[in-house]
Amino acid sequence: MAGANDICKTTLALKHTYQQATPTRTISNAPETISKLATLTSQLGAVETLNATPTLQRINHDISGLTNTIKTEITEPVQGNSAVGARLYQHLSHHMQTLDQVTRIFGCADVATLPPGPTRSATSAATKPRLVTAVKSAMSNSVFWLAIIVALMGLVTGIFFKCRRREARKMCRTSMLIVYGDQCTVTHIVDMAQGGMKIEASEKVIEQKWADLYFCGHKVRGKMVWRNACYAGIKFKSRVSRETLEDVIRKSNKPLDQSGLETNATPCFSLGCHTNCPRHLPTTFSNKGDAG
Repeated sequence: MAGANDICKTTLALKHTYQQATPTRTISNAPETISKLATLTSQLGAVETLNATPTLQRINHDISGLTNTIKTEITEPVQGNSAVGARLYQHLSHHMQTLDQVTRIFGCADVATLPPGPTRSATSAATKPRLVTAVKSAMSNSVFWLAIIVALMGLVTGIFFKCRRREARKMCRTSMLIVYGDQCTVTHIVDMAQGGMKIEASEKVIEQKWADLYFCGHKVRGKMVWRNACYAGIKFKSRVSRETLEDVIRKSNKPLDQSGLETNATPCFSLGCHTNCPRHLPTTFSNKGDAG
């Protein structure tokens, strides 16, 4: 099943295609773009089955409607057809706000970035001979090779830790309690890995970064590392076990009284207490009527 990383990569690729086509207002790689739209529809549909908030349902309805419209309307060969490319560009332009919303709610800025385009060298022909001579001289110097080795080792180490931070996240909709100081929020986990999770955020922005997290009978300490209007990303102080992660996935979409939240929560917590507690901070979704 597709995760947030896959959705972000597909969405960012579609936005990149649109940006490249803006000068001519025609998409040159129409077959690939249509395929990506179909892929995004499938990915969002898989997520909706686990996290069926009205917000995600609206997004999925918009993207799937766009995909079906294009498949119905564009029946002629698409490769190299400028008229098809122009119509496809027009359709995408009407749905860019939806793609922007996908990148915001899935935290795509923290998941993946598009590779930069190629750049042309500004070195003039007159300076090239001197540059070649300098490079040859440097290559004969053992210090140069030592620097190259150190740089490569640093690059490999950086890639390793970057990949570890970007570990695959599993989608879910599991009840949880987050406690920061004397305030708390009953909310949902929307995706999780062993190193952290994404949750539905409280509408009020909390200055305190560290918090206690209670879910499925587990207690974890975590730090909020990013947030937007609807969601927040939390990094665990210590990685959780694979068994804990699987437990969270199994409890996805369970009612609050079957989620195991009450088993190891704070002494003041009881089922439904958040509905009239003055210390409870509701989520953005619950205030909009999207929490389910």
